[in-house]
Amino acid sequence: MTAASTAASSLPPVRTSCHVPLSLMTSISEETIALWLKLGALEKLEQAVLDGYGDQLCGKTSRIPQVNKFLKQVPLFQNKIREIHQAVSQGRLRDVQHLIDRKKLAFCRDHNGASPLHKAVIFGHQDIIEYLVKRYGGVIHIRDHQGRTALHYAAFLPDRGEIYQYLLALGADERAMDVYGRQPSYYLDGQNESTLRQLRDGSTLNGIRKIKPRYYGQVATGQTFTNNNKSTISKSQIRELISDGNINALEELVLQGQGDRLLGETSAIPKVQSFLNIVPMYMERIYDVHRAVMRDQLEHVVILLENRKLAMARDQLGATPLHKAVWFGHYKIAHFISQQFPETLNAIDM
Repeated sequence: MTAASTAASSLPPVRTSCHVPLSLMTSISEETIALWLKLGALEKLEQAVLDGYGDQLCGKTSRIPQVNKFLKQVPLFQNKIREIHQAVSQGRLRDVQHLIDRKKLAFCRDHNGASPLHKAVIFGHQDIIEYLVKRYGGVIHIRDHQGRTALHYAAFLPDRGEIYQYLLALGADERAMDVYGRQPSYYLDGQNESTLRQLRDGSTLNGIRKIKPRYYGQVATGQTFTNNNKSTISKSQIRELISDGNINALEELVLQGQGDRLLGETSAIPKVQSFLNIVPMYMERIYDVHRAVMRDQLEHVVILLENRKLAMARDQLGATPLHKAVWFGHYKIAHFISQQFPETLNAIDM
């Protein structure tokens, strides 16, 4: 894709009809899956499973041997994710510690997009909450498919705000908004018994089931991380950027949709540490832009994009606000972005 005029035809659709409302998007499109299988995009396929969409890969095949090998392992991968969520739901901390043997599994989602931390919160297992947040700090900012953080879930609990306050003390963001524009505090002291029961039962509440794989782009150092095996920027490279005080490169990572890679990192350099401290807020602002685009809120988009950098800010799909405007058929927003920020016309999402 090299221009907005070709965006709609060259990007795989994320919905089957331009009239399907956001709340009824229940799957990733078959065209997108087919493209990933054709390209051998193993990291995107793995992220699909981690994000709760493994069922859509069952029965798929590929001409690429490595991809076929991965596809055969998907049921085992899904089973491990189920075991993790079951252990969390049942409050079995030792099993959780044993099962989460790789950091990425601390972020694995069920079909609603709920992470192990979401589950620990909704079942009130404070020891597991403490373990997950202190060992995998970034999980406190992860969202389910309705944009809800663990703090949103805590607001549903009939515990007089005990876990809610505990999460705030651990660094949860009380200003985070879900796809309905509601902060966690909105759900406090409400009639939440049925919602709580549905969350615990794992039923979908107007679930948004849209794949959110990572984007691997180019950071300001001039290094390119393309979409092949081992494509993502490594932890050691990130720490080198931090050690070098390269704030521009770190900011570019956030803008490329990889801000979660910086969560929990620290620096002895005051300016770098100050930047790392605001990464969650930066990610929240990017989320605000994308949500406003998806909800066709042109006036809000105009205000948010007064910070020009955000016009190129990507979500975890690697999609820019212009991509989102085209996907959702919000052509007034697409026209505004393409006219005011022509650099977005050449942005690609893969």
